[in-house]
Formats: sequence, C-alpha cells, structure tokens
Amino acid sequence: MPEKKRKTELLSPAGDIDGAVGAINAGADAVYLGTEEFSARAYAKNLTIEETIEMIHYAHLYHRKLYLTMNTLLKTMELPRALSVLDRLYQAGLDAVIVQDLGLLSCLHQYFPEMEIHASTQLSILSAAGMEWLREYHVTRVVPGRELSLAELMELKKTGMELECFIHGAMCYAYSGRCLMSSLAGGRSGNRGRCAGPCRKKYHLTGQKDAYLLSMKDMCSVDQIGALIDAGIDSFKIEGRMKAAEYTAGVTAAYRKVIDRIENGEKYVVTKEDRTVLKELYIRSELQDGYYFRHNSKDMISLADPAYSGCSDALKEDIRRRYLTERKRYPVSGEILVCQGKPMRLTLRLDEHEESAEGAAAAVAEKRAVSDEEIRKQICKTGNTFYEIKELKIINDGRSFAAVSQLKDLRRMVLEKLDRALFPDDRHSCLQQEISGENIKIMNQSQGEDRFIDKGQSSDKKPDILIGVKTREQLRTVLRYPYADGVIMDLMMLSEEGIGNGAHKGECGDGRGKDRDTAAGLLRQISEASKKWYLRLPEIIRQKDIARIRKQLEAALRLTDDMPPEGIYCGSLDAMGIAGEYAERYGKNRPAAEREMLKRQKLKADQGIYIMNAQAEHDVLKHAVSYTAPLELNRKELSHAIRKDARELIVYGYLPMMYSANCIVNTTGGCDRTKAGTRIIDQENREFPVLMNHYYCFNTIYNCVPLSLHQEAGQMYQSGEAAAFRMEFTIEDAVETDRVMSCFQNAFSGKMSGRSGEEAGKGYTKGHFNRGVL
Repeated sequence: MPEKKRKTELLSPAGDIDGAVGAINAGADAVYLGTEEFSARAYAKNLTIEETIEMIHYAHLYHRKLYLTMNTLLKTMELPRALSVLDRLYQAGLDAVIVQDLGLLSCLHQYFPEMEIHASTQLSILSAAGMEWLREYHVTRVVPGRELSLAELMELKKTGMELECFIHGAMCYAYSGRCLMSSLAGGRSGNRGRCAGPCRKKYHLTGQKDAYLLSMKDMCSVDQIGALIDAGIDSFKIEGRMKAAEYTAGVTAAYRKVIDRIENGEKYVVTKEDRTVLKELYIRSELQDGYYFRHNSKDMISLADPAYSGCSDALKEDIRRRYLTERKRYPVSGEILVCQGKPMRLTLRLDEHEESAEGAAAAVAEKRAVSDEEIRKQICKTGNTFYEIKELKIINDGRSFAAVSQLKDLRRMVLEKLDRALFPDDRHSCLQQEISGENIKIMNQSQGEDRFIDKGQSSDKKPDILIGVKTREQLRTVLRYPYADGVIMDLMMLSEEGIGNGAHKGECGDGRGKDRDTAAGLLRQISEASKKWYLRLPEIIRQKDIARIRKQLEAALRLTDDMPPEGIYCGSLDAMGIAGEYAERYGKNRPAAEREMLKRQKLKADQGIYIMNAQAEHDVLKHAVSYTAPLELNRKELSHAIRKDARELIVYGYLPMMYSANCIVNTTGGCDRTKAGTRIIDQENREFPVLMNHYYCFNTIYNCVPLSLHQEAGQMYQSGEAAAFRMEFTIEDAVETDRVMSCFQNAFSGKMSGRSGEEAGKGYTKGHFNRGVL
C-alpha cells in the first residue's frame, strides 16, 4: 500500500448562500465567496454580511474554512467601508481574505495583524520574486497566474509560501489582473468586478472569417490531480461564483472523490459518472486541461461557440437531492424537566459542549396536562439553525401546563447559548477609531514608515517629459525634439537578442529590421541629444524567464556603467522584486538605510502596478521613487492623489488592453516566431494591434485608437499635476512618431490650435480621463 499523502485543500466557490451550503455538503474543505461589495464577481448574487456570518459559522461547525474575496481595486473613499465590512466579519471568525488592491493589502497588514492574507490571482504573481515582494505584508498564500506550468509552480513552492491553484472552470484569455479590454471598450472594469466579457465576442484577421479567437475553453484538470498533489500544491481552487449552486456542488463532489482516492493511496480512477458531471455542468462547448503542461495551443480556444452548453434537468435534480435539499445539521441530545411549580429546565449536549437554561415555572393544568409529544414537538422544532435534536429525554410529571410560547423561548435560549459556545466572539474589533479616507494614510506616516519618502519637489521645478519607445526608429525620431527630457527603452533593445530578432519591432511585418545598432550606439545617441534614459523590464515576467532576464539585466547594466539608467520601470510585482536586486548595487558598501533609499530612487512603478487609492500610493512609494497614475481613474479622482510630486501621467499611447500567454498567430494558422505583429478586427470593423514578444512568448493586444490628452496636456503640465508626463510609442512608424511628437510639442508649449483633433490624428480616445469606470 503506497504511503498516505498529506491533505490538500479543496476550495469551492459560492455566489450565494445555496452555493456555500452545497459546497460544504459536497465535501469542500473551504469556501470562497464575496459580499455585496468589493468582489471581483459584482454580478453574482453574492451574500449579505449577515448571510456571510451565518456561513462562517456553518463552515466552522463542520471544521471547514471560509475565505472572503475582496479582490478588486478600491478607490480612496471606498477603503473605509471595506475595512468596516472586514472588521465585522473578522470578529465573526473569518478565516482569510483574498486581496488584489495594494492599499487594502497594506491596511490589512496594519489593522488586522492576525488575519490570514491571500494574494489574489488578480495581482498577477508569476514568479518567486513577486511572491517574495509580498512577504513584507505577511501574505501567507498566493494564487499565481493560471498560465504557469507545473515546473514553474514547483519553483514557486521553494519560497515556503502556500500556493492556491485553479483546477476547474472558466479561464480568461489574458493574464489575470492584466486586462483593460472591458474597461476601455465600455467602462466596465474587470479590475472592479464588472467585466463585460469582450473576449467572448467574434474577431478575425484580414482575409479570414470571424471566429471566437479570444474565447478560452473551460478548464478541467481532473486527470492532472495526481501530478498537482505530488508537486505540493496546497489548495485546489474551483472557479465559478457566477454559476449555479448545482455546478458548485456537483463539481466539488467529483473532485472530492478523486482527491480522497489519491491521498488514501487508492487506484487513481475518474469514474464515467464523474466525467459526465464535469462535462455537462455549465461548460463552454468543450474542455481543456489548462497550462500546467503546455505554454499555449489552438486547442485551448473555443473558436466555434463560447456559449455554455445545457445541463440536463435529471442531473441538476440529482445534485439538488444529494447536496442542496437541506443543510447538514449537527446531532444534539438533551433532556427537559417539566414539573409543576418549578422552572422548566432544558439541557442540550453537542460533543463536549453542554448548555442549559431555565424558563417559566410549569403551571397547574386546569383542563389538560401538556403531553410528552407536545413537548417534543416544540423543543425539537429547531428550524433554520445548525442543530437537529436527535435524542430528547423528557421528565414530565403529567400534571403540568406549559404554553407553546414558553417552550419556544426555552429552546431559543439554549440554542443561542450553544451558538455562543461553539462560535465564541473572542475577536475584538481591530478598528479602535472611526476610519476615514483621510486618516488611513496618516496612521501609516505616524508609524514612521515614510522615512525614505521625499516630501516633494521644489515648486519651480518643471515636470519631466518622458518618451517610451520600442523601436530604434522611434528612438531616433524622439531624440530630435528638445522638449523631451528622457527616453524609456525596453530591456530587449539593449540585448543581443533584441537587436536582431525583431521581438519588439513595432511595424507589423516580418520583424527583421536592418537597423542593428549596438547598445553602446543607442546610448551614445541619447547622450549626444542630452537626454536622460530609463530601462523598462518586460511587462510579463514568469518564473521560467527569471534566469534569462537576470542575465540580460546584468549585461545591460554592465554595458552602461559609464551611463547608468536614471531608473528602472517595473510593470509588475515580479519586476519590482527583480529590479530591487540590481538597484541595490548602487548602494553597496553604504549603511543599510542609505542603501535602501538609493535602491528606492532607482525603481519606478509602471502602469501594470495599479495605484487606485492614496494608501496604495503611499505604500508603493516606500519601494519606488515614482508611480504611474492608473488608467481607470477620471480627472476628478486623479485630483485626490496626495503625492502628485511622485506620480507620472500617460498623455499619449496605444494602451495595452490585454497580455496573454496564448498567441493570435498560432491560433489562426501557426507561429514561426518571425512575425512581429498583426491586427484582430471586431464586428464593428475596429482594428486592434497585436504585438508578439517571441523571446518571452506573450502577446499584447492594444486599443484600436491611441489615448491622446493633447488638449489637456498643456494646462496639466503648467500646473504641475505630475512629476512627469509620458508618451508611449508602440506600433508607430517614424512618420507617425514625428507627427505625434510635433503635436505634443505644441501642446506642452501652450500653442495647441483649434484644429487640435486633426493634429493629433482622426482617431483617438481620452480613455477614462473624463468618464472613469464603474
């Protein structure tokens, strides 16, 4: 008999109270759910606070756990309410909270030091470096990106932190937390739990037919469970808070059987019955087994039809009968004394717990004494509680009268005492004072945690104008304009791989540009133009790429010792972790505090690190010298920033709507790693550029028109609304780059004409600058 393996948690979703009950009844070790606010599934029914407390108790009664999802981005004025909700559930015994927002993460660490914190997949953690960055906040568990391979996950396990990985359910085309497609297309932000699902619509390439190019098939990893257990994954997560309770219960029960068999050393067999359940319960036409053993594949895409298939009434009825008809109830035994002239006394016992209460005195029966059957009927009527009185000893003198209301009151008193014994309110509020949007940040500062933060730039210092480039022709064009203070270059532009292989070449073509400038040549051109320069790490950094990125970064910094970058742009927590290692080199042989300050002065938080509130702003600036203003706040919300002297505003650029491990070219015909880009076209004939990064193997889908705040840039620049204003070039050729640079030269100088829209191009958007997101 094989050695029995350790217990792996099975974590199931619940979109309402029936789903939570069904998950526990079907064998889930833990349930994750959201309240009516601050959940990444805003369109699920979700639970009230009272229902959530009820489910915390129900789970604990059966030695299960309950996790709260607060996995959305929060605006500054929403933080107090979120903390208030969490405080009430914390006192009720909540086991853990799943978080995306960096400001909320910081608040939890400070206000709720005993609360277990899990990092949501929305934080897009893809490497051990990103996990280590979270350790400061006492994060105990990370839900990594679904795209990671099993080999990568095994490397992440070496950090000692727990891993929670998806095994079943719907999948996004984009890396979680790195998608703005729904947000930019219609103002419904996936980062706020309101994704409209544009990836489930039809698109095509030029000359091809419409197909659902971005619609992932649902994931089913039931045949990989053994390998995942062997890899040491701590928690297996089922997706589906938007789905019916029958789905939750049926899928949970099927995986429960498989996990138990493996961990008990039994033969690993998935029954035909369980396969039928997994295939028929709310599945998008077909199933696939995820990314654990492949990087991407056309077979993962539901090209023909993304709609959910039907589910037979017979199957749903069977699941309801097994797991949803009624709640599990704990068997209770007891005795009741009804004796004329004495207080009625009820005692109930559950395991080692025994609770008693006395009620009104039994009266003299004038007509008919209360019978044992009448007493049993009222005392055993436990209603919508956690208990079922299986045995009741009745001591009745046969001469007494007891009113129905008196028996009910006695039963209620004892059951409430049993509740208090089983669910002690021994956690006290962690909020010792009323919390407001203003004093959250002030508390942090009073603890001295801002000791490395510069207090602001001098009022006479003009903001910088920084230009991001991805091609050498863009760089050469930008360098001709004196108003540009600095340029931002991708790491690949300074590597041998990037100089020849076309991985970042902006034009959609074969990617084999003739320009092979050396890194030294590029830096010489920048120096001759009297510009500052900055380095940008890849937008997606996975564990499999860490060694190559470290090698590239080390080589780039060694080549540029005579002209080091002013800073390193980091678009993810993974990048922050890696860049921090190399930024320390500038402070070696210095005291620890000074070394930390010098390290912070090199790191710049890019747009992939969302700073939606003042708390996140404050906390990220303990690690970085600046941050990029989020693309989902409007002008009024942006004005709430406290550290305008440390933020950068993007005023031009094709905004990245989605980063994906899957490949458009591979899906539509096959990728030979030479084509630098393509375009997908929606049913309204809008063309969305797609760039392929072949070296790290990911696609970036950009908006169909660029963001352009040319009409607002001049006024914001003159009033010092940011420390730097950024323009980001991606797919533009030299001609387009020159036209845009000329337009913004006029904008920043205050010379923008009334024909500004024409100067900026016929098609552009102001993004969320005026409207914001829900």
